[in-house]
Amino acid sequence: MLPSLGENGVVMSTVGELFPGVFTTLADAPEVAAVKGDPRMVQVLETAYMRRIFVKAAIALVYSDGVYSDEERRALGTVADVFGLSNTEFGDLEQEARRQGLQ
Repeated sequence: MLPSLGENGVVMSTVGELFPGVFTTLADAPEVAAVKGDPRMVQVLETAYMRRIFVKAAIALVYSDGVYSDEERRALGTVADVFGLSNTEFGDLEQEARRQGLQ
C-alpha cells in the first residue's frame, strides 16, 4: 500500500488469484503446504534475501572503479562459494550490481 500515491486499501489474494480472469485449481501436497507454512520459512527467506543484498553490495564495491583485478575476482569467487551461489545466481547478482552501482 502506497498512501502517497493515492492507494488507501489492501486486497488480499492468493498467488492463484493475482491475474484477473486467470484462476488455478492446483494445490500443494499436504507435506509441501506444511513446509511452506512453517514459521521457520521466514528465517529461510530473510537469510536468502540478506545473502543477495550482501553479495550484490560486495560486487558493487569491488566493481566501483569499473574493473576487477585478479585478486578481486578471486575474492568474489570465494564469497560466492561461501554463500553457495551457482554461476547463474552470481552472474545475475553481478549484472544487477553493475547496473545499480553503490546507491
